[in-house]
Amino acid sequence: MGHTYSPIARCEAEHTMVRINQMQRECAREHGCPAGRICPLGACFANIHAINRYAEARESSLDSAGASA
Repeated sequence: MGHTYSPIARCEAEHTMVRINQMQRECAREHGCPAGRICPLGACFANIHAINRYAEARESSLDSAGASA
C-alpha cells in the first residue's frame, strides 16, 4: 500500500514546517497565529474554491459521458 504525503513548506513566522494543502485560516488556527498577521506563505496554500470547481466540473463531465454511453 502506498503512502501519500502532504506538501509542506517552512513558515518563517512560526519557525516550523506547515502543511500547505489546507486553507490558510486552518493553518493559522493550528499554529496559533495572531489575527492580522501577514502570512509569509499566503500564496502557497490550497485554494479550496478552485479545487471544488475542478471536482464539480469533472463530475459533470463524467455524468455527461455516462448519459451518452
